[in-house]
Amino acid sequence: MRGSNFLDAQRFPDIRFESTQVEKRDDSTIDLTGDLTLLGVTRPLTVEVEVKRLSGGRLSFVAHAHIDRLAYGMNSGFPIISRDVDLTVSSEALAG
Repeated sequence: MRGSNFLDAQRFPDIRFESTQVEKRDDSTIDLTGDLTLLGVTRPLTVEVEVKRLSGGRLSFVAHAHIDRLAYGMNSGFPIISRDVDLTVSSEALAG
């Protein structure tokens, strides 16, 4: 995946998401809108983030997004390999 056919990590070592808007959907879900840069291409993206309070003052975040890899120029293997990519990122933090 890190090779030049997919993520091309040598030429593009970073995948960056910069948020531009946060919108509360309900008590445990937010929509985080911003710009995703992948393979040097920047496109708008909205990420659904589930937020849960855990014991010990911790917060859990699970983010879900869907991208079209062809929109970022990642076309290797298409159409045998789907253009649709589902992203899930999870993390925890201490509540301040």
